[in-house]
Amino acid sequence: MSALGTIRVLPRLVIDQIAAGEVVERPASVVRELVDNALDSGATQVDVEIEAGGRTRIRVGDDGCGIPFEELPLAFASHATSKLRSIDDLDHVATLGFRGEALASIGAISRARVRSATEGARHAGEIEDEGGAIGEPRPAARSRGTDVEVLDLFYNVPARRRFLKRDATEAGHAVDVVVRQALARPEVGFRVRVDGNVRFEAPTASVSAEGGASFMAARLERIRRAFGDDVADDLREMREVAHNVQIEGFLGGPASARSDASGVHLFVNGRFVRDRAVLAVLREATRDVLGARQPFAVLFVSLDPALVDVNVHPAKLEVRFRMQADVAAAIHRAVRRVLEGRRPAEPGSALLGLRPRGAPSSFAWAREPERVRETPYLDQAPMTDVTPASPWVTRSPSPAAEPARLLSTAAIAAARPARFLRINDTFLAVECAGGLELLDQHALHERVNFERLKAQQIAGGIARQRLLVPVVIDLPAGDLALAEEAAPRWRDLGLEVDRFGPASIAVRSVPAGLKHLRVQDLVADLLSLEREGRRAEPASLLEDALHRCACRASVMAGDRLSDDEIAELLQQAAALPADQTCPHGRPTRIHLSLRELERAFERG
Repeated sequence: MSALGTIRVLPRLVIDQIAAGEVVERPASVVRELVDNALDSGATQVDVEIEAGGRTRIRVGDDGCGIPFEELPLAFASHATSKLRSIDDLDHVATLGFRGEALASIGAISRARVRSATEGARHAGEIEDEGGAIGEPRPAARSRGTDVEVLDLFYNVPARRRFLKRDATEAGHAVDVVVRQALARPEVGFRVRVDGNVRFEAPTASVSAEGGASFMAARLERIRRAFGDDVADDLREMREVAHNVQIEGFLGGPASARSDASGVHLFVNGRFVRDRAVLAVLREATRDVLGARQPFAVLFVSLDPALVDVNVHPAKLEVRFRMQADVAAAIHRAVRRVLEGRRPAEPGSALLGLRPRGAPSSFAWAREPERVRETPYLDQAPMTDVTPASPWVTRSPSPAAEPARLLSTAAIAAARPARFLRINDTFLAVECAGGLELLDQHALHERVNFERLKAQQIAGGIARQRLLVPVVIDLPAGDLALAEEAAPRWRDLGLEVDRFGPASIAVRSVPAGLKHLRVQDLVADLLSLEREGRRAEPASLLEDALHRCACRASVMAGDRLSDDEIAELLQQAAALPADQTCPHGRPTRIHLSLRELERAFERG
C-alpha cells in the first residue's frame, strides 16, 4: 500500500469527470441524453443543432413541460431527478432517463447552459455550468419548453477530445441517435441541423391514442424518411402477443439484408437498446432466407417495466430481461410468421409500448391479469397453403429505384430455356426479358430442394422413397449410438435408418424426389449436426437438417447438366416463393439489366 501512496478521497471535480466519462463517450452521447430528457418532458417537437461534429456546439430544444425557475439550481446537480422518488421506483422505470446524472456529467466536461420556462410562468429562467462550476439562475426570454446548449465539449478533458473522429463521423453518430428516437416516437416531430443544414426532419404524425394500425403506418413512414424507399418497400409488418410480452415491428427480406447487425433496431418500452440474445434469435429465425446475412428489422418490445432491468450501465444501452426466454420465443414466432407468409397475431386492446400523448402510460394489464386475453397463436391453426408464399416475392420496386441486383421469379418465368450458355459447368447464362441472368446451378438447385422439403414438412411430413437396396454405412461406436438415438428425428426428414450388424447402419428410405442425393454425405452431415446442436431447439435442429438435405441433394459445381435438366431447373426456379439466395445465404443468380449492359459498353 505504501508504494501507491496515502488513501484519500478524490476531489469533487475529478469524481464528476470520471462519472462523465461513463455517461458521455462522444457528442452523440450528449444528444441522446438531451433528447431523452426532452421526450420525458412531454415534448411534441424536438430540434437538434450540431456544429463541428458536436465539438463546438450542440443545442437541443423542445416544447415540453419546462423546469420551474426555482428548480433551475438543481438542473446541473448530480443525482437530482424528477423521475425517481424511492428505491422501489427502480423496479418499474417507465421513463427514458432516471439516474439524474446526465446534465451534471455534461456540465462537468463542457460549457453548458439551460434555458427553460413552464406553462404560465411570468418569465423563463437560465443557468450555466462551466466545467462543473454552476452559476446562479437568472431571468430569460423563452416560451414553454427547454433549450440546452453545450459548447466546447471535452475542453477540459483533452485526452477524451483527442479520441473523437472526424466531424462528419461524429455528426453522423449524433444524427443516428435522433433517427432512432424518431422511429419509436411518430407522435413527436424531429428536426436535426448539422452546420446549419437540415440533415433529418420528421414532422409530427397524427396517430390514434390507442396505437394500432395508424401508429404502425406512422412508424413505417419514419423508416421511409430515415432509410429510403428501397428499405421501406422491402419491410413487412410483424406482431406477436403473449401474456407477458408484445412484439411489434417490421422485418426486411433479402433486398435490405446486411452483412452485419447494423440494420437491427431494437426498442424495449420505447428505449433503444442492444441485446446479443435478440440478435442471435433474429439470425436463427431468418437463416433459411438470408443465410449468413442479417435482416433489417425494427422491433418494439413492450412488457411490464417490472420485468426488465434498465439500470445496467450508465449509457443505458443495455437491459436485462427477467423473462429472457419468453421475449426470445415471441420474437422468433413473430419473425417466422412473416417468413411463412402468415398474418401477424392480433394486437391487444392498445399498443403496449410507447403511446401517443393522451394514452395511458401505466401497464394496467400487468396488474390486472384477469382482463388479458392472449391471442391464440396462428401456428396452431390449420394451414391452407402447402407452400407458404414469400412476402417479398411480389414486392414492387420503387419507380425511381435501380433494377434489382437479384433475379425476380418473373424474370425466370420469362426466360427461354433453349437459349442458355454453360459456363465451366458451374454457372448458367440465360437470356430473359429485359436483360441477362447469371445463375449458380448449385445454389439455385439447393434453394429449389429446400423449398420443396420445407413445403412438405409444413404440409404434414416429408415424403419418403424406399430404396430397393439399402445403403449400408460403417460408423465408429460413438456415431453409431448417436445415429440410433437420432433415428426418430431423421424419420421426420424422410430418412429411415436402423442398426445393421455390430458397427453399421442401413439407410432404407430417403426423402422423395431428390435424385442427386448423396446418402453417405447426408448421414455424415446429420451426425455432425447432432453433435453440435444437442442443446438447440428441436425446430432449429430440423431447419438445419433440411438445409443439409437440400445441399446434399443438389447438383454441384462442375456437374454437367443436360439440356432437359437445365430446362427443368429453370422451370422449378420460376415457382420459388423466395429464391434470391441459397439456404446458406449465397446469391442464386444475378440480374444484369439492358441498361446496365449498355452502360458497361458505353452505349446510349
